[in-house]
Amino acid sequence: MNNKILIIIISTWILVSMHLQLNAQWTSAALQAPRSKLAAAPAGNKIVFAGGIGSISIPPGVAEVYNTSTNLFSNNSNFSPGRNWLCGAGVGNRALFAGGVNDWILSVYDNVNIYNANTSSWSTSNISTARAFLAGAGAGSKVLFGGGYNSMSNLCLADVDIYDTLSNLWSTSNLSVARKSLAAAGINNKIVFAGGVDNTGTAVSTVDIYDVVFSTWTTSNLSIARYNLCATAIGDRILFAGGTTASGASSKRVDIYNTTTGVWTIDSLNVARTELSAGSAGNFAFFAGGRTSGTSASNLVDLFNNSDSSWTTSTLVTSRYQAAAAGTNNKFAIAGGLSSTGNPLTSIEIYTITTTGELEIEKPTESFTIYPTIVENSVSVNSSLNELQFVIYSIDGKEIMRYELQRDEELNLDVTKFSKGLYIVKAGNTSKKFIKL
Repeated sequence: MNNKILIIIISTWILVSMHLQLNAQWTSAALQAPRSKLAAAPAGNKIVFAGGIGSISIPPGVAEVYNTSTNLFSNNSNFSPGRNWLCGAGVGNRALFAGGVNDWILSVYDNVNIYNANTSSWSTSNISTARAFLAGAGAGSKVLFGGGYNSMSNLCLADVDIYDTLSNLWSTSNLSVARKSLAAAGINNKIVFAGGVDNTGTAVSTVDIYDVVFSTWTTSNLSIARYNLCATAIGDRILFAGGTTASGASSKRVDIYNTTTGVWTIDSLNVARTELSAGSAGNFAFFAGGRTSGTSASNLVDLFNNSDSSWTTSTLVTSRYQAAAAGTNNKFAIAGGLSSTGNPLTSIEIYTITTTGELEIEKPTESFTIYPTIVENSVSVNSSLNELQFVIYSIDGKEIMRYELQRDEELNLDVTKFSKGLYIVKAGNTSKKFIKL
């Protein structure tokens, strides 16, 4: 159970003078060995890069861990088995790397390497079916790996492996359509798999949406069928960007799924490209690099601001595709990949978000705490104010409970009779959420 305490400040401002602007800077580092077709995933305050293949056909079997708090790297030179086209996914303090292939020895893998950011240690496990070109994502307490391709059987797969971080147990399910080269991302209580190419070589628009709380699936469709797209989540939204269409052209389409409302919208990248990399940091989603056509690598970075749905651009020092990227806290990092000449890269580029400005604020008039945010039996609310009123709503907007708290009073709410799902706690103009398991 997640016992993270959320401090929620609900305020009535007497005077506000705010002039904030986004500042950022790129810095660089290097992988242990040049490689492409690697994977990345966040774990707590760290970003982990693992696997990949270099200039020779033997995957080097290495991993790098970037601590975003200290800006230091630690290396794992015994990431075993060495493999490329594996998939990375993170949730909480764990990053998982599943599947992959080693074409040099004609092997496809079911191996899972798990990094624990709390203990800085590695452990291993297995998914149910050996495969590469799969997609994975985490949300709540679960990580899912879905789809993929087994080069030994020459088949795309619909298999889904589900890892529960609370029980450390695996279970299985299936996507609605067998496919590879799809994309996945998760936020709140949803994990979404989208796009890909099926066993006939046809690009698909299929979307499979997994509810972490209820363990149920629903389906939808992208606005354009495509594969080799990328995905990342920010706020309540999951964004699927770029990719290769059924005609073989690169796409600039961005499909955006709102996990709270269930509504899809569309937007566009600045330049159409495929095999790009994505991640989120701060309040921004990043879409970096990729191929515009053929082997023409791009150095473009599109940044989506979740606050106002606006876009800005930046550029990498090194153009690349088939790279790996992830973000956590205020940092986004992209590593490796291929240059336009087909050479694997060691380059890591790190984007750090900072905000500067003047902020004059009269002290807040209301505040309370709520914990934990994922619950089974009870949720606690505490206020430092003389009086605080709040309301609990179900996700469909139905009022469930209304309470008034006194100063320094802690209220333990029994939620054992609540249905499983997402609930919203609202006071004034601010609302936060908890999940009932």
